[in-house]
Amino acid sequence: MVHIFVDYEMNEINKAYKDQRDVCKREIIEIGAVKLDEKGEEISSFTQYVKPQYGQITDYYANLTGITNEKVAEAPCFLEAMRLFYEWAGDEDYTIYSWSDSDSIQISREAALKEETDPRLGRMLEHWVDYQVEFGRLLGIEKKVGLKDAVHAIGEQFEGRQHDALWDARNTADIYRLSLDRERFNTVMKPIVDLFRPQKQMGTTLGELFGSEFSNLFS
Repeated sequence: MVHIFVDYEMNEINKAYKDQRDVCKREIIEIGAVKLDEKGEEISSFTQYVKPQYGQITDYYANLTGITNEKVAEAPCFLEAMRLFYEWAGDEDYTIYSWSDSDSIQISREAALKEETDPRLGRMLEHWVDYQVEFGRLLGIEKKVGLKDAVHAIGEQFEGRQHDALWDARNTADIYRLSLDRERFNTVMKPIVDLFRPQKQMGTTLGELFGSEFSNLFS
């Protein structure tokens, strides 16, 4: 069993393509992933630009991701890029993770738009884990924590550029790797648990909140 951490960078479909936007409002323009063995060691990585089919990369997304139209000019389209990803993922049993459910939603919608029929996509989605939710479950909190905040919580600097698909995937993998040592994970993450743990409800009296000695000051 291997563990694959994936991230997508996306660009908004041009508003001229109304029918397409009814199915999927964005297109993937970069796929980044890392593969870990059972011990949590990185054994392989994957990065691939993807050429959008419905409009150019906007200035907003170019500034956000650093991905320009020039960089994707010779890149494969979505279907071919996914074929390359499936081949890299391989036939071995794997679980695939992303930070939040936005990536699994995107891949499902874009696959529907572009009529992706490869059965390997179904296999991938069946073994998908939202690691942002899993992170909260491990900590016992309901608050959704951003990836950058989670990385900082483990005492690490966010590696690479934020909104770079490979580095977002790799930083998520770093958090997973720490979670394999639950005792250390719980110790390192205690400050973030304390920050987001639901606070005790205020009592109906000041005495209940601060204790009997406080009440005696006014008796």
